[in-house]
Amino acid sequence: AIPAELSAPFFFTTSLQRMAQPYITASGNNALTFWPNPNRGEQLELKLDQLDVSISGATVAVFDLFGKQIAEYNLPASNGLLSSSLNLPEGLAQGQYILMVTAGEQQFKQRLIIQ
Repeated sequence: AIPAELSAPFFFTTSLQRMAQPYITASGNNALTFWPNPNRGEQLELKLDQLDVSISGATVAVFDLFGKQIAEYNLPASNGLLSSSLNLPEGLAQGQYILMVTAGEQQFKQRLIIQ
């Protein structure tokens, strides 16, 4: 947060640190994991577990930060588990994207970094 006393232009520097684990996990009643993240824009491994066993598939969509959908994948799920490898679209520019997984009525969103 920037205190109210500060006004533009105000510049500051933060250090870049790599995460010890190259993947992101979103938890709740379910767990979404994907790796490697950061990614070079090639292949992404994805796992979503603890799903309701009645769910037979999920939609995975990749969005840029402007909300434009870049790619969509329909993946099968079985016995409460979705596990798959995705080939990301060729030519993804470096930067941040949003990976959104929809399984039944549940939705998971996480940041994907392309470097």
